[in-house]
Amino acid sequence: LFDAIANAFGLKAGSLTQSTDRGPGGEVLARLWGAQVLLVEDNAFNQQVAAELLAMAGVEVTLARNGQEALESVTRHRFDAVLMDLQMPVMDGYEATRRRREDPAFAALPILAMTAHAMSQERGRCMALGMNDYLTKPVRVGELKAALERWVPAPARSPAAAESSDRDTNLQ
Repeated sequence: LFDAIANAFGLKAGSLTQSTDRGPGGEVLARLWGAQVLLVEDNAFNQQVAAELLAMAGVEVTLARNGQEALESVTRHRFDAVLMDLQMPVMDGYEATRRRREDPAFAALPILAMTAHAMSQERGRCMALGMNDYLTKPVRVGELKAALERWVPAPARSPAAAESSDRDTNLQ
């Protein structure tokens, strides 16, 4: 399973540290390197799977277990995108998204629904609330990668720049 996931991201199987390797989709991986993503998910297994998939692409993941934690995290930190579960305790993803979209400061923040509800009316409800995209669980690697490519802006720090900066720091 790990090898299949690694191959889907264009990585060498068996290595989490070589996420800048080129191959199918390698340019996407380089563009996602260092991106800051908030993963809002109450299920520990889903958290682990999504966080590992994102880490393989060089994405830095912050976890929130419900919509209330997501609102607090988004207020304190800058994120390039939010992956938002819909059904959670305390505050669901619908309400958290509605509240973020009420604040003009967060109008451009990409919020991507991640849900087990694969019905068209759910997708329509998410889009009406201001979510930018809709992914169904179980998450398909190709769909997650494509959604991130669409919505995550290119980070200022590419893998090559990060390596160069690290070398420069070590020389001082």
